[in-house]
Amino acid sequence: AISQLHGCLECVHFACMRKGHFRHHQIASDHALSIDIDRETFHCKKCNDYVYDWELDFELQNQLNTHSLRSSYMRRIDVLHQPTENERKLIKACSVPVRERASRPLGLRGMQNLGNSCFMTVALHSLVANPFLRNYFLGDMHHPSTCAKRRLGDECLACELANLFTLMFNGQEKPYSPHRFLYAVWNESKHLSGYRQQDAHEFLSLSQC
Repeated sequence: AISQLHGCLECVHFACMRKGHFRHHQIASDHALSIDIDRETFHCKKCNDYVYDWELDFELQNQLNTHSLRSSYMRRIDVLHQPTENERKLIKACSVPVRERASRPLGLRGMQNLGNSCFMTVALHSLVANPFLRNYFLGDMHHPSTCAKRRLGDECLACELANLFTLMFNGQEKPYSPHRFLYAVWNESKHLSGYRQQDAHEFLSLSQC
């Protein structure tokens, strides 16, 4: 399989980034901007990193809508959304901690670092702090025993998230080790496997699929 297929935004060249073929094109052509075809994220050779530009993102969304194409990722332009008064009330109602304790609210628990996994720890803490996700998973809205993917023997990140919420809200204060979730991510997306530092936003996008 082609690993991390990128398309050049300055010509019509396509090649894989993971094995270095696209980087050879960037050096030979001095073309800086490209797009990751699978994850729909933009890469800048001069920055040597994935970058975000709202105008490029907005134009990509327009092209997807114009040609009736579906995106596998929620567009980041959604951050411009302003909640209505009813939504504000709902957010406030769902933001009450599950149970107050004498020392700390239930769910306030640290995570162990697994190599260079601080990017994952940040992303998982942001998910755990989301009251809607908390109520969804603690309310057994997704359970491994009824998961179609699990019955087929496949990895399921939603099942691992359900397990994560259960263990984060079980009352223990000892730091939690998210090794099961990390292993599931490795199986789901091979380019994120290993103990290298990764991009937190890309990891979070994968977790929300």
